[in-house]
Amino acid sequence: PPPPPSPPRSALSAARRPARAAPPLPRRQGRRTQTPPQPWPASAASPAREASPPAPPAAAPRHASVASLLEAAALPQYLASFEEEAMDAETLYGVMESQGRTALEEVLLELGVRSKGHRMKIANLVAP
Repeated sequence: PPPPPSPPRSALSAARRPARAAPPLPRRQGRRTQTPPQPWPASAASPAREASPPAPPAAAPRHASVASLLEAAALPQYLASFEEEAMDAETLYGVMESQGRTALEEVLLELGVRSKGHRMKIANLVAP
């Protein structure tokens, strides 16, 4: 019997060729995606100003005496125990600055300020 007919040459070459990638999708018209948006131009009527950093929060006023500190906290009932222990305002500020709020609250507890809310009021006035 005769040999089977060979397939056409174009069919063989198509079977051996790697598959082509799909063509890219058409680009959308009217929308630029490669250039970033440009800032608004400065108008001639308003000159460009340099941005200044925000002002730091105003520091709380330091109380000169324990009496004024406790008066500002509306807690004058503790004045006697502070005076008995010779605790002045500068010492309270020093404890807060060097050892932190927790140490200040411990000192206030030792001075007889048992209420957590009262200790927080005093600590908030002493905090920088």
